Amino acid sequence: MNACKMLVVRLNQRIYGPYGLDGLRVLRNMVKNMLNGIEVEVSEVAVGSRGWAEAFLEGADTDVAVRILEECIGVLPRKPDEFSKGALLKGRVLTLKDDGLYVDVGLENLVVKVPAQTLRGQLLDVRSMGLEEARRAYMLYGEFPVELYVERLCRKTVEARLSWRWLRWVEGMAFSGLSQVYITGLTLRRVKRALGKTRYRLAVLEYRALGVLEILMALDPLVDIERFSLWLRKTLNPLGLGFSEPFESSGELAYAVQDEVGLTVSPPFQIR
Repeated sequence: MNACKMLVVRLNQRIYGPYGLDGLRVLRNMVKNMLNGIEVEVSEVAVGSRGWAEAFLEGADTDVAVRILEECIGVLPRKPDEFSKGALLKGRVLTLKDDGLYVDVGLENLVVKVPAQTLRGQLLDVRSMGLEEARRAYMLYGEFPVELYVERLCRKTVEARLSWRWLRWVEGMAFSGLSQVYITGLTLRRVKRALGKTRYRLAVLEYRALGVLEILMALDPLVDIERFSLWLRKTLNPLGLGFSEPFESSGELAYAVQDEVGLTVSPPFQIR
């Protein structure tokens, strides 16, 4: 195994903030557990450029390891020339502006963007919403994981659209009838431990780890979400906090072009 060439894989996970070491420990254990049983050695999981995590792999089954990591966590390109039209691409929300959704895929000097016109075509309710309403409805906050398909390649810009299965999931979340709270910079264990002995313990109906440092919570509809969010901010001091209250759709999401990704493949929004 030592004679094999080292392979460095950039993962769709960012390590940041005061509890970044907690997240890195969780990620290391997760990667090693995922790859247990195949002929590969995880020599290290470390923090690379701008906080993006990298896994260092050696062994005969590195190709298998990359496929597992790609399906369960997401593998990001290391160079711009790895992009191709129609390719599936995972990343994190950078910002939502009037001209579109900007996504971070771990590469400097490269803009990945879902143009506003594409967003309006895929998220029909955005047509009648303001920017902040759309951000809340679809949880388009910083570090929120998204899955894209590359549509057009320019020199320093990649234009993309949201993937069909990401749209299916976000529609289910937005119209579930439940409020959602999204926080960043904390591990799931730390959040559960803080809530475990409080009156809010039973208010959270579901936890989802969208990343090692990104948590989404679905709340009992009777809970005052603004008061709960204020308590979270004061108690846990997350780096980011956003919430969404239930709302009714005026239309349906646009699935005119379905992706070639089977529904059995691990979803883009939750690590396992």
